[in-house]
Amino acid sequence: MNTLYPNPFRPGSGLFPPYFAGRDEQIKTFEKKLKSTVTNTPMHMAVIGGWGIGKSSLLTKFESIASENDCFVISTIASVEDTPTFVSNLLRRLKTDIETQKTKFKELVLSLGLLKLKFESAGEAQLSLEEALRKIWNKANKPILVTIDDLDLIKDFKGSMLLLRNTAMHLTKKNCKVMFVVAGTNALFDKMYEVHEPLIRFFEPTILDNLNEQESIKAVKIPLENVGMDYEKDVVEEIAAVSEGHPYYIQEISNHVFEGSEKKFDCEAFRKGFGKAFSDISRDIFSRKFESISPIEKKILSALTGSKPLPFSEILNKSKIKKGSLSPCLARLKEKGIIKQENKEYFIESKLFGQYIKERLS
Repeated sequence: MNTLYPNPFRPGSGLFPPYFAGRDEQIKTFEKKLKSTVTNTPMHMAVIGGWGIGKSSLLTKFESIASENDCFVISTIASVEDTPTFVSNLLRRLKTDIETQKTKFKELVLSLGLLKLKFESAGEAQLSLEEALRKIWNKANKPILVTIDDLDLIKDFKGSMLLLRNTAMHLTKKNCKVMFVVAGTNALFDKMYEVHEPLIRFFEPTILDNLNEQESIKAVKIPLENVGMDYEKDVVEEIAAVSEGHPYYIQEISNHVFEGSEKKFDCEAFRKGFGKAFSDISRDIFSRKFESISPIEKKILSALTGSKPLPFSEILNKSKIKKGSLSPCLARLKEKGIIKQENKEYFIESKLFGQYIKERLS
């Protein structure tokens, strides 16, 4: 275990990463929308991406940018709840955030204390949310950013999305500068489309994918440089390669390699640390995914454990599954985030998961 330097890597901690790599395009989009909200017309967005891809970290970055631009920031994380309960919890979060600044917003604290927090319907909840945000705008006299993570966990997702859109539209008509940024898994985009196509234009989606090679390298080497840890370039590049730029994998592997190093982040440390990292990822992530796979889906994955993506026809040939059954199986695997599709070819979502599947099916 490394005791000479503080470990800068934080896999699964929920904390902001030691170095915020990449996402320049998404940040520019947010800054453009924030500027419009502050100076002209409020704009809104949705951050879409799979687990561990950095949605929460990006929301934290957005919140920091908004605070630097003298905005009032409210952040919350949705859970498996209905729309009225979601709004009630959002209002509680809002009141808590205000109360931490009660010397500055004493009248607002008293005013928000009168808000109703239990609702008979989504309509009641919407009116209360509108009232709260309007009061903050009037009293604080500054633009408001509301970030909502894991939005797609809400049971009646359709009602929640429409409620947020309607709230935003009503507040804009009253010249209240309020911006909503929501985040969720890849299914969020599909759900938005199913609910109401104009929602996609209202909450313009920004899709998070893996970091590119240079961003991945920076995500490893800059935290090491910041704590004064010497490293081998080849090891940093290897982590970037085996992780394929997935932020969670980068953090998990780097964490274990760091712990396995003595004075240097080197090949010996990688040899010690990678196995432990793979074991942890397998236990925490891959095993749960694997248990959700049906026997017929395992035949498909067995066909996909090779080194290259396969078209439908080759999967059909290798898996020996009936043609009528293959399409729905592929669709289910895509929905679960287990496989991906590009240019009519299919492949397992990551090489690491492919390695795990190969070991489990052997």
